[in-house]
Amino acid sequence: YPNAVIAVSPDTQSIAFLAFNNQSRNIYIKKIRGGLSTVQRTFRNSIIDLAYSSDSKYIAFSEETDGNDNIFMINASQGAAIQQITSTSANETGPAFSKDKKTIFFSKSEVASTHNDANGKVVNTYRYNIWSFNKETSLLTQYTEGTTPNVMADGERILMTRMNKETNNGEIWMFNAETGQETMIIHENERSFSSPQISPDGKTIVFVGSSQKTKTKPSNLDLFTCKIDGTALTQLTFHPGQDV
Repeated sequence: YPNAVIAVSPDTQSIAFLAFNNQSRNIYIKKIRGGLSTVQRTFRNSIIDLAYSSDSKYIAFSEETDGNDNIFMINASQGAAIQQITSTSANETGPAFSKDKKTIFFSKSEVASTHNDANGKVVNTYRYNIWSFNKETSLLTQYTEGTTPNVMADGERILMTRMNKETNNGEIWMFNAETGQETMIIHENERSFSSPQISPDGKTIVFVGSSQKTKTKPSNLDLFTCKIDGTALTQLTFHPGQDV
């Protein structure tokens, strides 16, 4: 799970990012144009990821507390109040706002099976599903198997990562929250893909992919793009660092 550690505000005025300081991982905000100041927006311990609302006024994030991940929301520029969106024993991560800001989509984990390894240690296998929380009605809705949701401009179609059970590789899928229709965008037997983000014009997807291992280069994470219909797959980065 390459978590979203950077979020550009939709009004293109600010960048929110995660930084580790004083043994804590928090959200910081920096203006894109002019000024050198960086504002620490949260004072938590272990924030995992973050996402802006469509009007750039709010930031949703997930945080690990006592071994459990939940979704929270803050105002991007005012006050210090934090609203807790989920509070369950499951792990909820990867928040994404709907375009009308009324709904927050996220992924939720469930134990799919349990077995003992060779040393007798209990090992859990998890299943991940896309859920949403309606801020006006507090209604929780489960949609489909997947993780890392990213809402498209029409507010109905959502990009996500789904694990192929045969290859154990991640694939990029799209589903329609209104009709339930699902479409596979990108998959390969030799590479794993995850964490899709849609471009502002809705024509291009950028996502993380695992580069193939060679005799001189280990497998690592790089950035890729493709058109919304899955064509024109292009690798953007090639250096040995992990690009997410």
